[in-house]
Amino acid sequence: MTGALVMDEGKAPEGTRLEGHLWTTGDRIYGRYRRAILPDGRSVPICVELVNGNTLGLDKREGSKPGHAVGAKEVNGRAVERWH
Repeated sequence: MTGALVMDEGKAPEGTRLEGHLWTTGDRIYGRYRRAILPDGRSVPICVELVNGNTLGLDKREGSKPGHAVGAKEVNGRAVERWH
């Protein structure tokens, strides 16, 4: 999966692309980003998880089906030292 920052976040400017993996289980959507591609083309390793407040992952929205989860288009991420 590929995401992008919609606003500056610390050393990462708006437009930074984030690459990682997305998966679903039960009523949640989980995501882990492993690499940031900065607007100047530099690539740096990262550990960022999708979160909703302090809760890991996101709620699936109404209309989700097996193999086709529906979630928010803009979500928050949390930098972590290691995966939980």
